[in-house]
Formats: sequence, structure tokens, C-alpha cells
Amino acid sequence: MIDDSRFLRGIHFPSIDTGFIVADSGIIYKTTNGDGFPVGIDDHHQTINTLTIYPNPATNNITIDTPFNGSRCIHNTSGQQLLQQEITEQNTTIDVSTLPSGIYVVKVVGDKGVSVGKFIKQ
Repeated sequence: MIDDSRFLRGIHFPSIDTGFIVADSGIIYKTTNGDGFPVGIDDHHQTINTLTIYPNPATNNITIDTPFNGSRCIHNTSGQQLLQQEITEQNTTIDVSTLPSGIYVVKVVGDKGVSVGKFIKQ
């Protein structure tokens, strides 16, 4: 089993059998048999923790700072994707006033890696 399972950043199952776990260490674990045991470790695409989200908690807008371009996704805690946009600036402001109160996950995927962060909508 995963040694650093107490420090998980995210879990994603794009299908019933295939799943990914991103550990706090940046290692991405993959399963292709759906039973929870890793069948491979991808340490070549480590998570880059260079994402800054503020203000946090937020009411109307959040600003995302990241040093690379790519696509940005916002998910709720159920994993439902609520927004996907391309990032062309290092500093992006997003209107979150229509989102219900709760915790949200921001994921930025770019040519230099993946960054994940959380924010609270009040």
C-alpha cells in the first residue's frame, strides 16, 4: 500500500478500473484493476506546488497565480468539474459569486506539470 497515504492531494478515477492518486510527495500512483492497489508509479510527472489562490476564503472572486500557461479546472468535492478554461496569464481572476458555499479544488495542467490547490467559498 502507499506509504504516504496520510498525505494525499487528490484521487481521480476516469473509469471504473483506472484510477490515479496524487500523494503529497508529488508521486502519482495508478491502478488499472480498480481494487485500490497501485500497479504503477509515475514519478516523471510530479505535481508542482506553485499554485497560489487568494483570497481564501473567498466571497465573490478568487485570483490564481501560477508561473505557467495551461488549462485550469475547478471541481467541487464530489469531483464534478464546474469550470475549465485556458490560462494565458500568470495572474487570473475568476468570478465565484455564483458558486454555493463550500470547498473547491483548482487544478492547473501545463507544459511544466500539474498544480493543485483548494479554496473555500463563503
